[in-house]
Amino acid sequence: MESKQDAVLQTWIADLSAFSLRLGLKCPKFVVKHSRFSPWWLLPAWNATAGAWGGMGMVIVSETHISSQDEIRQYLLAHELGHLANHHSTKAVSGCGLILLGFALTKFVLGLHTSYLSMALAWLAFGCFLVGCFLLAKRLMGYQAEFEADRTAIKLIGREGVIEGILFMSRFEGLTAQRKARLGALGHTEG
Repeated sequence: MESKQDAVLQTWIADLSAFSLRLGLKCPKFVVKHSRFSPWWLLPAWNATAGAWGGMGMVIVSETHISSQDEIRQYLLAHELGHLANHHSTKAVSGCGLILLGFALTKFVLGLHTSYLSMALAWLAFGCFLVGCFLLAKRLMGYQAEFEADRTAIKLIGREGVIEGILFMSRFEGLTAQRKARLGALGHTEG
């Protein structure tokens, strides 16, 4: 006998599989999170009541939203798949990797005597560091990733579904400047 909770989880997994197929993605691992956590070391601690996170081949949803209405479930999945489809976590990790490569090359160069090779490596290290910082800053401070995830979600659930999802999520964390910008980009006016 299947429990009600099992049936609800199967609905989440079925929607995740169907949406992934429509986007041409391998279906990510689905995780229900029951407590406060940080899904990735670069992100601030994420409160489990806040919603969902998508990246690194996973979609993580707080238990708070598991019993949500169909429209909210579909919004959360569509938006987080948008992050996966646009490789947002990979881009952020690439930025970190370039920063680390820049530091490693600098350490290596400092061990060399002055030569053309050491100068070239020093400039390469500096370039890696700058590009890494740019990628990381763009990921952490910009709204671009959220706009891209929303555009992907529109393909799956439509513009109105995305607007309703953003408004629903604002009940938990407020109508932030980012959410206002996203709603504005979708042509939604407050009122």
